[in-house]
Formats: sequence, C-alpha cells, structure tokens
Amino acid sequence: MNRVFLSTTIGVTSVAGLLLLAAAFGQEANTRAAQAATTPENTTFSQDAIHALGRLEPDEGLVIIGTPPGMRIQEVKAETGAMVDRGETLAILDGYDTRKQQLAVANAEHQRAEFLRKLKQRQYKLERSQFDKTHAKRLASQRELIGILEHTLELAESDLKRFTDAKIAETQISQQRMLIHETEAKLIQARLQLAELETVSEALKEKRAIEDEEVADGNPQLAVLDEQVDLAKANLDQTIVKAPQDGEILKVVGRAGEVSAGPLLFLGETDKMAAIAEVYQADVKDIKLGDTAQVRVLGKKIGGRVTEISNLVAKNRLHSIDPLDRADRRVIEVKVLLDDASVAANYVNMEVDVLIFPGQPAETP
Repeated sequence: MNRVFLSTTIGVTSVAGLLLLAAAFGQEANTRAAQAATTPENTTFSQDAIHALGRLEPDEGLVIIGTPPGMRIQEVKAETGAMVDRGETLAILDGYDTRKQQLAVANAEHQRAEFLRKLKQRQYKLERSQFDKTHAKRLASQRELIGILEHTLELAESDLKRFTDAKIAETQISQQRMLIHETEAKLIQARLQLAELETVSEALKEKRAIEDEEVADGNPQLAVLDEQVDLAKANLDQTIVKAPQDGEILKVVGRAGEVSAGPLLFLGETDKMAAIAEVYQADVKDIKLGDTAQVRVLGKKIGGRVTEISNLVAKNRLHSIDPLDRADRRVIEVKVLLDDASVAANYVNMEVDVLIFPGQPAETP
C-alpha cells in the first residue's frame, strides 16, 4: 500500500510541475499576444522588430515646477502655451512685497555706509594734503625758533656776566635776569612743541595705515552689510518662481490666491520630442544606441532612433487593454528621439506604440 501511495504522490507532483511550466509559457505567450493585440491593425511588424508601449514627452524631460507647500500664490504670470526663457518670472508668492521692501532697506543701509566711507576717504585725502604741505615747514620753523632762542639766551647770559663784573646798577642786573628767565621759558616751550611735531611724524605712518583700513573696500562693517543685502535677496527670491530652462508652458495648475500644494505648472522644450518605450526586460539586450525606431502617433508613423537605454529595471507604468496581458511586468525604459516633433509636441504623455529594429542603425541627422 505504501508503494501505491508513493507512486500516486510522485505522479501528482509531476503533473503539477508540468501544469506550472505550461502556465508560465502560456503567460509569456499571452504577453506577446497582448502586445500584438494592442497594435493597430495596419501596423506592419518586422520579424525582428521589438514592440513596446511608450509615452510621449520632451527630449529633455517634462519639468514639474513647484512652490513650497503652504505658500499662497499671489500672482501667476505664465499662461498655457506660452514660450518662456530661462530665468523668466512665472509666478509671485505671498510675502513678495514685504521682502522687496526689506531688500530696499538693506540696499539703502549699504549705500549709506558706502557714501560715508567715500566721504571719509575724501576727508583723509584733504587732511593729508594739507598736513604734507605744512608739517615740514612747521618743523623747520620750530627748529629755527629754538636756534634763535638759544642764541638769545647765550647773549643774555653774557650780558648778565658783563653787567655783574662792571658792577652796574642792581636794577639793570635784575632786568637782565628777568630776560634770561623769559628766554629760558620760551626755549622750553619751543622744544616741547618740536618734540610734539616729531612725535606726529613718527606716528604718521601707523596713523595713515589705520585710516586706510577704516575706509578700505573690504572693511568688516561693509562686509556685514553685504551679507544683509545677500540675505534679503535670497529671501525675496523665495517668493519668485522662475523658469529653470527655455521651453513651453504645457499646463498651469496653480491659480492666484490658492495655497500651494506643490506643483504649479508643467514646462518642456517641445521642439524636440521623444517616446519613452517600456521594453520587456528579456528584449532589451538586443537593443543598441542608434537603432532605428518607429513611433505611431494618432495613426501617423514617425521615424526615430534610440538615444538612451536605462539601466534600471522597474514595474511598467503603461498597461495594455488586453485583459489577458499581465498588469505587472518588469520593463526597462528606452528613449527614442523622434525625427519630427511637430505632431507629438501637442500630445505630451500620450500613450503610443513603438517599434524598435535591433541591428538597424539610423542615419545620423
């Protein structure tokens, strides 16, 4: 009885394995059949062609321009269908007017500091010019005065000795002594003034170095004001949405007065269009860059060439209308650059049929 049970078990297991294998082959066959079923009847397939579903988008990609969530939109300047240049303003967000005033105040503070700096430069220049013209003369004049006083003192002392030796009147001797004291006092004062002038000369170089540092372009006060201006500009830029590239406004999502939820508009360069084909992972090994391709857009066949092959295997985003086709397939995205973008430019994200001909390189335009 055990032998009968064992034989029965082996038989059931074998049959189950065969059924699973047949199901796997059948599912793959259904997938291939589904690809053919979703292709228009008048599409002619080459025996070696690889068929895939694809979507249309600008060659440089579809750019979703957003705003910080929670920011209120003050004004939308962009319109659907308009062509914009890189850096062009697309929208203004809440807080723009306040931050614009803050930038104006920061600029005014910087201009005021710059004005005072230049005024100080002119003042120092004038003072230095006057000093250089008079200082040397004052030194020479002071030294000359000291020489005169020293000579006067010598004469006065000589006269006092002569008066004393001659035993002239005491009144005249007293007057002479008074003259000597006055001359000595003047001489002391003159020497002090000369010392002050010489001290100024010695400290002149360091003094002017300090003044130059005070009015230099890169002094710390101006650096702080520069940072304040840059900060005000950055805050203002956060309320301005600008185009990151040239292109066409494909759709405007946000409206003035709304609180942003993220996306504001869609932008793309539609002068060059591509089809992003979702190629089954088993077929992509045969495709090379430059291979010829054909894309069907609204019944019109448009030639193209493979320009990019992704290295990421992912779940398919496009689904066949055939109920027998697997909803979850592993695919690799292959970009096909269209030879003519005029038709596809009006149908971004449209689902299209793509034929890729491995081993048939397209002619370089």
